[in-house]
Amino acid sequence: MMIAMLVYAFLLPTAVGFLFVAYFSYPDDRQAALERTLLGFGIGMGMLTFEMFIIGMLGIEFTVYGISAVQGATAVVLWYLLSRRKVSITQVLCLTPYRREEKRVRRMSALQLMGIVLLSVWVASKLIYVLLEGSGCPVFTWDSLENWSSGAKFFFYSKGLALGPSQEHYFGRGYRTFLDYPLHIPLMQTWIALCLGTFHEVYVKIYNVFYFWCIIGLTFSAVKRETSAMTALATAFFVSTVPLLTYHASEGYADLPLSYYALCAIIHFRRYLGANESRNSAGKGSLWVMGTAVALGSWTKGEGILFTAAFTLALFFYLLRSKMLKNARKDLFSYCIPILTVAIPWHLFVVFNGVGSGRGYENFLAKGLHFEVLPVILRQVVLGANFNIIFVFFFALLLFAGRPLFHTELKYLLFPAIGVMMLFLFVYLTTDNYLYVVNLSAINRNIMTFIPMLYYVSAVLAVRLLSHDRQRHLVGSYHGR
Repeated sequence: MMIAMLVYAFLLPTAVGFLFVAYFSYPDDRQAALERTLLGFGIGMGMLTFEMFIIGMLGIEFTVYGISAVQGATAVVLWYLLSRRKVSITQVLCLTPYRREEKRVRRMSALQLMGIVLLSVWVASKLIYVLLEGSGCPVFTWDSLENWSSGAKFFFYSKGLALGPSQEHYFGRGYRTFLDYPLHIPLMQTWIALCLGTFHEVYVKIYNVFYFWCIIGLTFSAVKRETSAMTALATAFFVSTVPLLTYHASEGYADLPLSYYALCAIIHFRRYLGANESRNSAGKGSLWVMGTAVALGSWTKGEGILFTAAFTLALFFYLLRSKMLKNARKDLFSYCIPILTVAIPWHLFVVFNGVGSGRGYENFLAKGLHFEVLPVILRQVVLGANFNIIFVFFFALLLFAGRPLFHTELKYLLFPAIGVMMLFLFVYLTTDNYLYVVNLSAINRNIMTFIPMLYYVSAVLAVRLLSHDRQRHLVGSYHGR
């Protein structure tokens, strides 16, 4: 019974998220059902916890039936909107048959086939290992407990957000270290506990196993759209072997979900760029999903605001450089509405209820610039923390790509990736947050939040660069005849 309710806890929001993604995907969008499901999981969980926040603000008691009813109503609305668009159920479920030209499968050599089999077995084994590890141990780190799980347990036993004026532990005070921390993680744990009927110390944080699975699956699916299955599988393999991602999949931290939302956002930014390149009308739908992913990243962790800034600047600069800014009101609307929908109620709640901690990127330039973080960051990136080959590969790619890269729309993918790195560095250099770099308590976790995004961007850029070199070689051979 407990396992069945655990499945329900994830299946319901995934179905709602699936419908959300389906609505903002156009009928001719070649999006695999698996990819839509992987997107649906994270977006659906974010929608569920935000709905729980609204329910809690209204003073309504948290129950499985009440929250399920709200989710059911959301699903009905999305299904109605899909029916108004005259989208068939086969298109919603991505069951529309491929056209004859889309069925062509490139022949693979025996060596390539062997490589695919070996990589597939390794990745599948890693996914199983993460599931076994994540379902076998409770929350075991202190900061995960005090920042997320303790508050989740309080909300579970309080059956709400405890916003009564006479509440001794108003909004979890005494159980939550910082009351203005976003609520996605604690409310997700509360929802799972409500479904189980008890606060199971292991199962309440098993969501990170599925965030890990989704990161691997989305990396494969998104890269495969650009190139071959072999390259996509190799990229997914490298992402799955990042030790810190594996570690976080078995703990209840917020960093892994944040890295998932960053990956979703960059994938849909790429889809938006591609739609504009081909003058496809699907671009606005991609912006809705991109904006939703960015919004849910900020709903997950405070550092999400850096990703919001980086993606917003990237989109703005793209529209400016492509001379679309004057005619891009609908595009900006599509991107901004999800962000404002989440940000406005949450920040108004924090301000009017006086639960701001004053903590954040505090003491700006109070002690000058902290250049002592630079050698620490370099040492961690190169030696201390194992992120595999990604940083060497990424910067080598930028060094050798040259003109082929900067003459394509793909150069705009660099803005969110490099922008987030620069924003983190700016915070470390100018605020007291440098302490969390020097004592190594947060630097590696912060880097991890943009690692999946970095792998995806690197794979896409490398594929385009190799394609350009191949075309140049063929043209050279033709003229040499």
